[in-house]
Amino acid sequence: MPCHMSGHSVQHAYEHADLLVALEANYRSTPQVLEVAQAVLEGCNRHPKQLIPQTSAEGKVPVKLLLLDTEQDEAAVIAKEAKQLHDQQEVPYKEMAVLFRCFQYRGSKAHTKLQKALTREGVPYVLVRDTSLFERKEVKDVMAYTQLSLNPYDDPAFQRVLNVPPRRLATKLLQQLQEEQEQVLTASSDRLLEQQQLQQQLQDGGPQQQQEHSLYSIAWRL
Repeated sequence: MPCHMSGHSVQHAYEHADLLVALEANYRSTPQVLEVAQAVLEGCNRHPKQLIPQTSAEGKVPVKLLLLDTEQDEAAVIAKEAKQLHDQQEVPYKEMAVLFRCFQYRGSKAHTKLQKALTREGVPYVLVRDTSLFERKEVKDVMAYTQLSLNPYDDPAFQRVLNVPPRRLATKLLQQLQEEQEQVLTASSDRLLEQQQLQQQLQDGGPQQQQEHSLYSIAWRL
């Protein structure tokens, strides 16, 4: 789960972690880009990490560093560079790409100015938004299993992975568990106000009741 941590918190987490897994293989950048990035990171106070390229250094195109004043200037330079590559070096537009680390920044779309610059230069483009890492199904499934390992009474996580991977469970099983849960909750109170109070207790820290009325507990009782 993405989070923001201070440098002290990160260092404390590294020192007390039982297992450290370094994600060093990089499939997105060329060796030239990673070499520059590694040089920049050497002076930073961070956990040691090597950026290992998974692509060849064919062509050895050097990295350019441009210092520009505004986002408009940056967009204009990119658009002109794309047009020059196409017109002068006959590089097809379909072989060019501009990567944004933050697709949306501070509530505004980071690519808007570039779109305008490309249009002015007559450069065709297609806007593609990849699925965020934490929006991918397999990542959500792993996170749900992790949540269940910490709290088996987490109903949303339980529902997500009940049949993941496929376990040949009846399609109506989850519906049956939810109906049983509803009956248990209803039986706990005959009045609407008491039902609302019970639901509030389940959400706001009634751990014993939450465990007793969770889908996980009901599944074990059936």
